[in-house]
Amino acid sequence: MKFLLFFLSLNSLAIIETNSYAPIFDQLDEVLKKTSPDKVLFVTDLDNTILATSSDVASDQWVSYQAELIKNKSTSSLKLFNDFPTLLEAWHSVMGLQKMRKTEDYIPEKIKSLQNRGVETMILTSRGHVIRDATMRELGEHNFDFDKKPFTQTFRATLDNTERTVDFKNGIAMTEGAHKGNALEFILKRLNKSYDVIFFVDDHKKHTLRVEEVFSKKSKVYSYRYGKEDANVNAYRNSLNRISKSNKSLLEQYLTNCSRHL
Repeated sequence: MKFLLFFLSLNSLAIIETNSYAPIFDQLDEVLKKTSPDKVLFVTDLDNTILATSSDVASDQWVSYQAELIKNKSTSSLKLFNDFPTLLEAWHSVMGLQKMRKTEDYIPEKIKSLQNRGVETMILTSRGHVIRDATMRELGEHNFDFDKKPFTQTFRATLDNTERTVDFKNGIAMTEGAHKGNALEFILKRLNKSYDVIFFVDDHKKHTLRVEEVFSKKSKVYSYRYGKEDANVNAYRNSLNRISKSNKSLLEQYLTNCSRHL
C-alpha cells in the first residue's frame, strides 16, 4: 500500500497545474536554451485548452458530463444517450455549428513564434475526423496555423486494439476520444519521429497522466493540466438549469441535423 501511494504521488507531482499558458511558454524558452528546437515537440489539446465554445451547447463540459453519466450507468433525466458512440455522433453533428473563442488571446502568436524557431507543434484532440473541416475553420478564424508546421504527412488508421480512428493531417490529430498517450505514441511511430523533450497541454488530468505514463521513460515530459476554463466548467456542472438548457438546445440541433440527412 505504501508503494502504491508513493507511485501515485510521483505521478501526481509530474503533472503541472496552470491556469495560464504563460509559464508553459516560459519553460519552453528555458528548455530551448540547451535543447535543439527540432528535438522538442509541443502538443496541445483543443477544446477548453486553446479554444472554447461560446455557449454550453456541444461544449467540452457538456460532452464530459454526458460521458460520465454513461460510464456510471446513471438513470438521471439529464442523460441523453446510452452509449459513447451515440454521444460522439451527436457531439460531432452539433459541434460544427458552434462558434469558438480563444481561451487566451496571445496563444496563437506564441505558438507561431515557436514554429518559427523550429519547434515541432501538433494538436491532439478527442474530436473525430468527421468535423475536421469545421475544426480547421475555427482554428483559422482565431489565427491558429498548424498546417505543414512541420508535418506534411496524412494518414487515417485504427488505433491498435481499439475501434478509435486516428486521423492525422498537417499537424492536427483527431482521435475520437482515444487514450491520448497511446494515440500520440501511435502517431509518432507512424511518422517515424522521436523527441528528447515533449510538452503536452490538456484541460483533463487523465490525458496529462496518460501522456506522462507512456512517454516518461522515452523523453523528458512537461505535462500541464490547463485550468483556465475551470470556473466556467464548474459553474456549468453545478447548474441544473444550464445543463437542462444546453441539453434541450443540443438535442434540437441534433435532431434537425439528422432529419436533413433522411
